[in-house]
Amino acid sequence: MATTFPCNNCAGQGKNKIAVGWCDKCMKFLCTPCKKRHQKLKFSSNHSFMPVEDYHIFSLRKERPIMFCRTHPSKVISMYCRFHNHTICDLCKKDITHFNCKTLDINSDGTGARNSFAINDLNQRLRESSLTFGKILKNRNRNLKALDRQKETIVNQVQSFRENMRKAIEILIKKLLEDVDIDMTDYKTRLQTQIDDLKEKRKAIASHLEMIEELQLVGSNAETVNFIQDCAHIQTRHERYLLSLPESVKDLKLDLSIKESFQKLLNAEKLGGIRLTETEVEIDVPKNTDRTQIPYSAHQLGFDPHLCSPVHVDMDILTVRENEYNNYKNRTLSPITPKQTVKNRQENTVSFERKALVPTFYLSSDFVVPTEEKNDVMITGVLILDDGNLLLADGKNKRLLNCTEEGSVLDVYPLKDEPFDFTLVDSNRVFVTLPFKKYFQVVYPKEKEKRKIVELTYGCFGITKMNKLLVVACKTEGLLVIDHRGQILNTIITPVSYRNYVHSAGNKIYFTNDDDSSFICFDSSGDIIYKFKYNGSIFKGITSLPEGKVLVINYGSSPHVLEISTDGSKFLIDEPAFECLSLPYAINYNKTLRKLIISSECGKRIFVYRQ
Repeated sequence: MATTFPCNNCAGQGKNKIAVGWCDKCMKFLCTPCKKRHQKLKFSSNHSFMPVEDYHIFSLRKERPIMFCRTHPSKVISMYCRFHNHTICDLCKKDITHFNCKTLDINSDGTGARNSFAINDLNQRLRESSLTFGKILKNRNRNLKALDRQKETIVNQVQSFRENMRKAIEILIKKLLEDVDIDMTDYKTRLQTQIDDLKEKRKAIASHLEMIEELQLVGSNAETVNFIQDCAHIQTRHERYLLSLPESVKDLKLDLSIKESFQKLLNAEKLGGIRLTETEVEIDVPKNTDRTQIPYSAHQLGFDPHLCSPVHVDMDILTVRENEYNNYKNRTLSPITPKQTVKNRQENTVSFERKALVPTFYLSSDFVVPTEEKNDVMITGVLILDDGNLLLADGKNKRLLNCTEEGSVLDVYPLKDEPFDFTLVDSNRVFVTLPFKKYFQVVYPKEKEKRKIVELTYGCFGITKMNKLLVVACKTEGLLVIDHRGQILNTIITPVSYRNYVHSAGNKIYFTNDDDSSFICFDSSGDIIYKFKYNGSIFKGITSLPEGKVLVINYGSSPHVLEISTDGSKFLIDEPAFECLSLPYAINYNKTLRKLIISSECGKRIFVYRQ
């Protein structure tokens, strides 16, 4: 049943009439007659009326919280920054951070977002996920109850095993006692027979002794001689018997012997164990989680092409339809410059193409590097650690910075001179090049007081790790392949003048040459695989992607970053996320975190991107 409101004018006069509209200016409910009179009055003729049916929605909107700017809490957000992917206010737009950024006026262009396909698509996906989570929770609770039942079964099995063991042991003990009785009777019989025999022989000897005493007193010679002859034979048998007794007279002793298997059971630390069996559970996961990428023009309201299906955004100035997207995706890309030829071992054709405007990288964070009191900063070497923190080589302040992705400094490692580049050999060794010294310094992050110097013949610039060795761009020498002690194992002859970068990936070595503004790819033996130039370019930092592609900084002009194919035959440009870079310098990609870091504005600002 629809909610009704009384007319405010009529209620003041004691009348009760139902309102049909709401005047937003006067903040009153009015009935049909009062509404007509209100519109005829001069001061209220231009007031707008809202039907009572729509007032509920209007009141909800009035109660919605006002969205204030995160940077300027007193200002209401009014724009969306397409580059940084978050909302800003008017003051943010005037700040250096967003001065050159492309923005979208939320108040005029974002009114259709509530009814866009994007929010409906998100709503449907959330409902599907909620349903799936509910099914999984139901399965987990059922498994939890099953575990309780299984425990009860195990307890019953243990008790039954104990009872069966008790019965089995009682039977074995009874049989053992019976065997003891039988053996005891046998042994006692043997002993008793031996005792009776000994008594009989001793009794016969005693009788012979009495006869000898009697014969010595009253016996005749003839009687005595006969006795001696008879008794001597008997005594000889007695003596022979005594000589055989040591073999037959033995002490009998009874001992209990428990079988080894039962003894092991008594000494066992555990009777058994619980075996866990894991079986896969079939879960009906929504099949549409793998979303199709959307064109970059739809990204300006924050739609992530990796997470959303093709977006239908109904707005005044922005309408992205599926047929437009398909035409956009299937369009033919034409080269922006004539095909150029470079020489290596053979003649190779190298083509430059503009990359489709579907972004690969998205800005995660950016910050201005904190400066020293006197000197400016210039970050010439960058690295993303596996824990997400950053290492920065400050080429003007003789320091190596360890900071968070948001720019908070965690630690500072002082250096002997101004650094240029560095490479992480292991978790506690960082090799830093000092171009104005004839050595590079080893920094130990876990042992801050420990320092080491590796001497070289000339000053060095770029440095990279190749397997267990190092490759260093050494002035006037070329690219030196050295071990961790600085011993030269191989030299790749190529001009090295000033601020040259080197990078290795697999069995390839990449090098930026300032002398002729070229980018060179060597194999591990030092032979050139390919070499190219791009008009007006000054190549700086290098990094590689997991699929074998290489990103190289273009310091001289736009585009700021070139993406080089694996075989060096194609160079794609115009990654949208890099549009706001200004004079970029160093670059590094972390394959574990899938993040990219670039130092920009002559090394004063750091940009971190996610892939």
